[in-house]
Amino acid sequence: MTQKTDHTELLAFTTEIVAAHLSNNQVASEDIPVLIQKIYSQDHIN
Repeated sequence: MTQKTDHTELLAFTTEIVAAHLSNNQVASEDIPVLIQKIYSQDHIN
């Protein structure tokens, strides 16, 4: 797997997690970028 593929998959996973979280929780619009960063960073570490 290439680095670009890894990055693309990571973005896809992050998108799915954020979308699921937002559809099930109330999140202020100004908190969404922070949520994305936290999830992306956590996925990137593992």
